[in-house]
Amino acid sequence: MGHLGESVRGASSGLMLEGNVITGEMVTTWPRETEVIIAKTAIITPLANDVIRDRRLTVVRQVIPKEGVDRRNANVISGVVSPVMSRLADEIPIESHEDDPRVLADHVNGRISPDCQKVIVFSTQPGFVACLINRNQACRAVVMSDVSELKKLSEGFDPNVFCVDPSGLTLFQTRRLIKGVWR
Repeated sequence: MGHLGESVRGASSGLMLEGNVITGEMVTTWPRETEVIIAKTAIITPLANDVIRDRRLTVVRQVIPKEGVDRRNANVISGVVSPVMSRLADEIPIESHEDDPRVLADHVNGRISPDCQKVIVFSTQPGFVACLINRNQACRAVVMSDVSELKKLSEGFDPNVFCVDPSGLTLFQTRRLIKGVWR
């Protein structure tokens, strides 16, 4: 889309715009009823706001990682695009993928090793992801929804993969969950 030096990349759920100013002219080139991820600090012009509303676009503000940032060694893998996950990406390395259980399971199975002993996976389908991951003998995946379940799940099973649906979790709850797993 090359307007004012801006660019658009494909994202798992729509478009990702890297730029500081969103204009009406730029927005008219986007497909209707699409989710567009923009930089947290981007400015949307009044005309762009009108076009966004008319074209029924969903705009999500988040920190957009710079190209070349290596997130392959992250112990948090996410298939979910949300404001909470965006804020967490500011604080810790999160490897992002499409929310496809098979894709997420493949990335986890390639990650478990003596150097990487625990992985948290955020997905809207945590049960399916856990089932696929548990096919690997080195993985012991569990599904959890909050930190209060951690002690019960850990007794006698010693899980090394924690699958979570972050829908409805606040930033505080998600941080607590991550800290609880890594203790």
